[in-house]
Amino acid sequence: MKHDKPFKISTYLNKRQPSKTIKGHFACYIRVYPHDRSFPTFFVTTNESCSIEQYENMFVQSRNKLKPTNTRKFDAITKMVGKAQSLNDFKVCRSPQAFKDKWNGTRKYGTFNHGYTVNVKECYDTKISELEETHSYGTIDTYKGSIKSLSKYFASIKKDFNKISFHDITKSVLINFHNWHLDKGNTPSSIGIHLRNLRHLFNLAIDNNLIDKESCYPFGKKKYVIPVGEGTNRALESDTLETFWFYEPSTVARKKSKELWFLSYFASGVNFKDLVYLKHTNVKKDTIEFIRAKTKSFAEKKIIVNRNDFINMMLKKNRGLGKYAFNFVSHKLSDSERHRVYKNKLGNHNKLFKKIMKEMGIIDNLSYYWGRHSFATRSRDKGIKLALIGQMMGHTNLKTTEAYFNKCTYEDMENVQDTIGFGDEKWDTQRQRKLDYANKKAGRKL
Repeated sequence: MKHDKPFKISTYLNKRQPSKTIKGHFACYIRVYPHDRSFPTFFVTTNESCSIEQYENMFVQSRNKLKPTNTRKFDAITKMVGKAQSLNDFKVCRSPQAFKDKWNGTRKYGTFNHGYTVNVKECYDTKISELEETHSYGTIDTYKGSIKSLSKYFASIKKDFNKISFHDITKSVLINFHNWHLDKGNTPSSIGIHLRNLRHLFNLAIDNNLIDKESCYPFGKKKYVIPVGEGTNRALESDTLETFWFYEPSTVARKKSKELWFLSYFASGVNFKDLVYLKHTNVKKDTIEFIRAKTKSFAEKKIIVNRNDFINMMLKKNRGLGKYAFNFVSHKLSDSERHRVYKNKLGNHNKLFKKIMKEMGIIDNLSYYWGRHSFATRSRDKGIKLALIGQMMGHTNLKTTEAYFNKCTYEDMENVQDTIGFGDEKWDTQRQRKLDYANKKAGRKL
């Protein structure tokens, strides 16, 4: 049977994907059914969620029964359906891939704009939709955080972020946004995270000929320069590390957190996400071999971790029941739900780390990520070559590895000066003062 259109378009409520923000709501998609049976059915997001009752009221019952409270959501979803219908033409696209490309592209068809436009919020939404297809939930969180931050700033100056175009964001706007963030006590690093996402969208808009770089681009030399965080000392010093190792936690929860921290430390500073998604097939006889989740999209560099007694104990104690090596997150969850649980667990462990440090009375702060920095710094202090440390951590650039080391203290620099001296020379006054003070404290006669 011949069809005058390549696809059948309908709405679909995914009851297996609950909303992260609204209880009882589920993600609403557009289902695209190709009439050509050689292609499978696929889905594109409407960026909306609704309850089962709302969905039935909008799309199952007759239109004259539409509740006023559902009007806005109905109009938003209907607009996305109209966008899909504008692509449902043999002259426009014949295959699912062509449909997806034009859905996320920049070309206009009729009155609908597909994907990237000069509107900044629409570009954010399109980018998030692309990231959802690759299940890049961590990156999605950073883009959503960027939207939230920019929305609050523009609201503070009585402007609607939803109506802001790339032409509205100038050097002075970015400087004011920067200062607004600092006034709220935020760090330059957090500002950089938000604005690097915005800069990426600017570059996409330029690549797609939506804006002109020379007249519109606000970033770069003599314009606005995105701040780069100086970094902090995130590695435990040797004595603190040893104290933490022999510390006996007062609760079961704190014991689990301590074990998790040292698992990261002994496993070359492995990220928690990599532990969560580590599969039984990654665990070899004497090693653990995996590709970092953070870099797998652009650099499939294998990390090899030698299994020691502690790692073997953790593998046995926390063995996963499904395909995953550890039971930190259930294998039965969907990708999005597993990501949400993983983020919550990491946050809870970080809270426990701070309580442990308070109980030990050593430092004021500690997080899971300090295990990675501690591994790097202690390896360096033990004389391990920089290239080997970088290889074990999965770095392709030695400068990245160096950023994980604790900065040298003033005392360290003094010790270097003492080390390179020539005995008890008269000009070595700093060393002599130390000896004089030590003798006086010991009660010796000078």
